[in-house]
Amino acid sequence: MTRRELKKRSKELIRPNMPILAFITLLFVLCNLAISYFPDNLVSTICFLILVAFVNTMMAKTTLQISKGMIPDFKNVANDLTWPTLKKIVADVIVYAITAILSFIIAFVYAFSIINVHDLLSEYQAASSFVLAIIFVYVVVMIIECWFAFIPYIALEEPELGIWKTITKSLKMMKGHFWQLLMLNLSFFWWLVLSVCTMGLALFYVLPYMSQAQALFYKQVKNGQLI
Repeated sequence: MTRRELKKRSKELIRPNMPILAFITLLFVLCNLAISYFPDNLVSTICFLILVAFVNTMMAKTTLQISKGMIPDFKNVANDLTWPTLKKIVADVIVYAITAILSFIIAFVYAFSIINVHDLLSEYQAASSFVLAIIFVYVVVMIIECWFAFIPYIALEEPELGIWKTITKSLKMMKGHFWQLLMLNLSFFWWLVLSVCTMGLALFYVLPYMSQAQALFYKQVKNGQLI
């Protein structure tokens, strides 16, 4: 299955399941809006990660069921998520820590270089370099997330695995498929731009679309069907 075929199939799968997918998307949006009301401390960050991990696992479970031809419903979508969600939280903390460290290093290098060459740069050049630094950080975050992308699906399908085995299995499964998933994620760029232009309204379609495509990607990799 090619990337275009995978995305076409994802559209077909989410169409009859939009009510439940839109509901989970609403929970995701509310979680991200709620963070602005959280105090800026470690406890609040952990609480936020728990909420987001729970909602992300709900979306992963739903899209995985859809990719298998099952019909999800509101009654059981949150069932049996305790252990997979715990593993997802730990993975989120690890990804968050790695991302924060790399982002700090990139920001430090950028700030140090700007301070040293500030007099040589015009305002336009300084602004351009700042934008490039932001884009670079975004790419780094996306690369890290790609390596950990299969964790929720593995946690749901193999709850008997420990946290570290789940993480390492995701890394092993991603070998040879990293660039394929990265290109798949990047192919949604203009959809994300549309979400921004519509003040987040398009996200109720875009997020289920992206999540379903990733679930199908996982299914293809697991079954040995190269994309």
